[in-house]
Amino acid sequence: MKNLHVPLQDDLHAALMARARKSGESATTLARQAIVQFVREAERVQRRTELAAFAAEYAGTDWDLDANLECAGLESLALHEAQSGTVQQGENQGTV
Repeated sequence: MKNLHVPLQDDLHAALMARARKSGESATTLARQAIVQFVREAERVQRRTELAAFAAEYAGTDWDLDANLECAGLESLALHEAQSGTVQQGENQGTV
């Protein structure tokens, strides 16, 4: 495990220490949890951004369109709607 020195402003340090006392956790544990949460969220945002860029770049191309998969999906949806009666009046009820 590695150590990291993080200088904090006095008010933030005081708030962290108060939160540690109230929670019964060490300030180090609370800081570590906050850093883990920050890194995970940043990674999630990065993946989402990269996926959106990929989708925008390849939308409408052969990477995006698969006729067999589209047909199977529509058939499955139609079957599910027929079994559950979820088709609402006014919805598109075209055939596959």
